[in-house]
Amino acid sequence: MMKDMWQDDSGARCIHPGWPVLKGYEDIIKSWDDIFRHNQHMEIKVSDVDVMIQDDSACVSCKVHATNLYQRVGDEWKMILHHAAALTTVTQEEPS
Repeated sequence: MMKDMWQDDSGARCIHPGWPVLKGYEDIIKSWDDIFRHNQHMEIKVSDVDVMIQDDSACVSCKVHATNLYQRVGDEWKMILHHAAALTTVTQEEPS
């Protein structure tokens, strides 16, 4: 499924927390294969999803601290950027 989601393009970029920037379809797909292969009990919870679409580009961000950029290719949307950040344990104090 991940292969179908990504644009098969050398301009695609992927930034996993703590990893260097991955450039190009092959390196990106290999990274996801490694992640899924070695994390049998991975659980991802997504909330506060925000979608912005303009012409043939779209940006999706969510509370797992990830941003994904997509580009319309024909009748399909293909991911061209995934950027995830590690969640922090710092909580914001309520205003007085």
